[in-house]
Amino acid sequence: MEIKSILIKEVVAKDGNKIKWFTHGSKKYISINIKDDAQIVFILNGNKEYLLSRALHLDAVIFQSDSIILGLSRNEQLQELQEKTKDKIVVVLLENDESSLSTLVPLEENLTTCKYLIPIKIEDLYLNYSLRKNEQITILKNGTDVINFINHVKDKDEFILTLKDVIKGKLRNLKIKDGSLENGSF
Repeated sequence: MEIKSILIKEVVAKDGNKIKWFTHGSKKYISINIKDDAQIVFILNGNKEYLLSRALHLDAVIFQSDSIILGLSRNEQLQELQEKTKDKIVVVLLENDESSLSTLVPLEENLTTCKYLIPIKIEDLYLNYSLRKNEQITILKNGTDVINFINHVKDKDEFILTLKDVIKGKLRNLKIKDGSLENGSF
């Protein structure tokens, strides 16, 4: 499996430079795809990540950009998001940049109804995978995200296995024994 960008149209800024990505529709919209019986919910950020979550049938909340998370307390979908994540383990997949890390505070402040909020840095996934596969550990470039990781792994089952391992490790560190990872809930 390899995830690539989808170009809808070329967008050029007023200064003549091409825009890497372009937000279509509402700049406040949050995609919330969570089944009522979900135990684990993932928080991702980006349009490709939306496609990934749908392809892997993940219960997920997808934000178009970090700025939407930073303004979460004023978002009209906040109440729905709180209701949908109530009593669930929320796993935040963080990109390798400061902007992504800055989203943790507003998520912690606004997702007060969730059972646990577990941040996972992309480095955690690479490290787990590299150690299991005896690969050389490399320093990640700024902006490395979950799409880069799944493209590195090239196998959805390996991606899910790595993700489960890291989540189990985080739960152990929190001294939480949760069977939701054992029964295939994602």
